[in-house]
Amino acid sequence: VNPDGTVAWPFVAPAGIRSTAAIAEDGTVYVGCDDGSLYALAQGGAVNWAWPTGNLVRSSPLVDAAGTIHIAGHAGTLYALNPNGSMKWSEGFISAVIYSSPVLAADSTLYISDFTGKLLAYNSN
Repeated sequence: VNPDGTVAWPFVAPAGIRSTAAIAEDGTVYVGCDDGSLYALAQGGAVNWAWPTGNLVRSSPLVDAAGTIHIAGHAGTLYALNPNGSMKWSEGFISAVIYSSPVLAADSTLYISDFTGKLLAYNSN
């Protein structure tokens, strides 16, 4: 959306989008979708890549200073992806449902909560 509220470019998702998007320094827009994929969108709306998590993606992505994209899948896994869409690492949760979005602290600790109300902390490196 442009600053004046007009549409800059559209992206028609194959399923619902229930998270906010993240924008990397290079302008790439990352958004999760109910089709189970994280999408990397170029300016103009073209899909650079789609990374399948295997389940709904209702968590909002987080892009850190190094460009790593952190996203939680609905099935209870936290993923770290490289800017090219390859997986850097993943970590499963105790709970099978994740709706929350990851938060990154200054010391590189990644925090996220699961459906049971537990707050989990991971070293994001």
